[in-house]
Amino acid sequence: MAKRGKNEEITLGKRIQSLRTDRGISMNELAKRVKVSHVQISNYESDAQSPTSAVLLNIANELETTADFLLKGSPTDELTAYFEKVKTLSGVEQLKILEYLRERFEMSEYRKLKSKQFGEVIEKNL
Repeated sequence: MAKRGKNEEITLGKRIQSLRTDRGISMNELAKRVKVSHVQISNYESDAQSPTSAVLLNIANELETTADFLLKGSPTDELTAYFEKVKTLSGVEQLKILEYLRERFEMSEYRKLKSKQFGEVIEKNL
């Protein structure tokens, strides 16, 4: 994700560009996926033009994020969207994610996250 200087605001366009490049997607490929021209993607990324709400939702979907994150840049909102997606996975897939998270966090941090973020997903698999 793009770093922000002291006086530099991270804009919608910069978020789109950063996520797109982080995922290795070209402007042309993103344009094809969301059914707009590559010029429009360029305009969005340079903040010369804003996408319609429908296009914004399609871009968010293709970049595996939320429209809220693209607009506001809140990592908490992006994480919440992923946690909602985790709830739709099979129990085996949820357990794999849970094992990864357990390895990444100390037990005390894990307990905080369990009560705040993961809720029923973790409770179902303990």
